[in-house]
Amino acid sequence: MGKEGLTSGNVTNLVATDTQKLFEVMHDGHMIWSCPIAIVVVIILLFVIVGPSCLVGSFILVSLVPLSKKFSSLVIQIRRKRVAVADERVEIATAMLQGIKMTKLNNYEDKFEARVVETRQRE
Repeated sequence: MGKEGLTSGNVTNLVATDTQKLFEVMHDGHMIWSCPIAIVVVIILLFVIVGPSCLVGSFILVSLVPLSKKFSSLVIQIRRKRVAVADERVEIATAMLQGIKMTKLNNYEDKFEARVVETRQRE
């Protein structure tokens, strides 16, 4: 346990999660400004090519945004639950790796493997 009550599994998982989020922002962050512009340009081009009927499709597309937001929040809730179990699994693996000499000496491999398998199934 660390000074702030974080285990090494928590810290490892936090670092991995933060690194992934940073990558996602660097990779997809420009879409915050480019997607609305692209949507407006495509709607204008569709209006010119197809006519007013494209506005019906555009309205349906915009009206589905709240549904997409609902599903996204559901996925976030599921991920949060999964992260808690992943922290536990990483902590078990870290404890085993840190004490590998003691584990081998006392033949604890099967016990650690059973704990990791059980945690993976819950994850």
